Amino acid sequence: MKKTSLVICLILGFLFVKAQAPLTLEAAMELAVQHNYDLKNQTLNIALTNKDLEKLRAQRMPTVSGNGDVRYNPILQTSILPGDAFGQPGDAPQRIKFGTNFNLLFGIETNYKLYDPAYQTNVEINRIQNSLETATLRKNTQDVKLNAATAYYEVLLQQTQWKLAGDRINRAEDILNITITQLQAGAALPVDLQKSELEVRNAQNLGTQAQNALERARLNLARQTGIALENLPSLQDNLLQIDADTLQTPVANTASIEGRYEIAEAQNQLKISELQINLQDKLYLPSLELFGNLSAQHLSDDLAVWERWFPFAFVGARISVPIFDGNQKARNKESFQLQMQINQNNLARLREDLSFELRSAAIDLENAITQLQNAAQDLETSKEIFEIDQTRYREGALLFSDFRNTEFSLREAETNLLAAIQNYFIARLRWMRAGGIF
Repeated sequence: MKKTSLVICLILGFLFVKAQAPLTLEAAMELAVQHNYDLKNQTLNIALTNKDLEKLRAQRMPTVSGNGDVRYNPILQTSILPGDAFGQPGDAPQRIKFGTNFNLLFGIETNYKLYDPAYQTNVEINRIQNSLETATLRKNTQDVKLNAATAYYEVLLQQTQWKLAGDRINRAEDILNITITQLQAGAALPVDLQKSELEVRNAQNLGTQAQNALERARLNLARQTGIALENLPSLQDNLLQIDADTLQTPVANTASIEGRYEIAEAQNQLKISELQINLQDKLYLPSLELFGNLSAQHLSDDLAVWERWFPFAFVGARISVPIFDGNQKARNKESFQLQMQINQNNLARLREDLSFELRSAAIDLENAITQLQNAAQDLETSKEIFEIDQTRYREGALLFSDFRNTEFSLREAETNLLAAIQNYFIARLRWMRAGGIF
């Protein structure tokens, strides 16, 4: 019994550790891609274009249809034939009724479009449309990854903010204890004690705000990744562990924009417009269709379906040549030509926009690296000054107001470092997105 309980405890412990494994940035982005419903729908759009191609190919297959007709003629149609038809010139015309009361017809008909001038163009349009939908899927996937990465770093930022808020509370409480000691020794004023107590309350309020901001950030990350908030694990990275001195200035390679999926989208849209213009000419070329029929017909006045069946069959070819359509072809081509010019302008503008985006993102990232390096150095300097002034204040060699100013400087340096870290990661994500690295 004890052995079984021990095994159960080990299994539960293993599952708990596995469930609490830290969440990496790559895993968060992958989960976001798997969870995003827009990407799922875009994948279905690609499947729809594949089905459209299958339908086009099905139209090139022969069609076979069966048909049947049952007809009852209570009054047969009367025809009038001249007497000459019966070898009696000059006689009065004769009234003749042709047909039978019952007429049954059953047959099989087949058709095959031997030559369709628009088929290959339609297939090519469908292929380009599939490429367009695929490019859209990949572009949207990059956007989803970018949003997930932004949410991931926001959680890291708020976690760091919450940790620093805890450090501020500890510093405020240390200052309060020192001030109490100084007040008892007559080296501090009562107002200094009130200020110290106020600083503790302010630090606690900031800690509460930081905790609320962290919960909102975690909620957003859970929504992006599809993980229940209560099951969202801790994150693997730590913003404070970043080494600002090892960061390298990026290089803006504008040639990389040609690999952006936005360019592929615009190019495919332009190709579709060109093919649509070509399609208008193909639609007005002659088409050739083969057809055949095999039928059996029953003719009787008493519906004796077990006899009097007369088979017949025929085959043929049908050519269709458009002659006049009211100038629809010309109007359609003009419309697609205008659309093609719009697509050309969009492609040219997109190249300029993406080139500007990449260069701008590289400049922003370079500035963010510089700011981060400066902020990291300022924080180290502020910490050293704070430790020195804390000792001086404890020894009564520094006024409370001067020590408060030192603490404010340290707090400002921490805030500046957090802002610099946030700016760096945002600039880095924008640069990666602009370069199509995602």
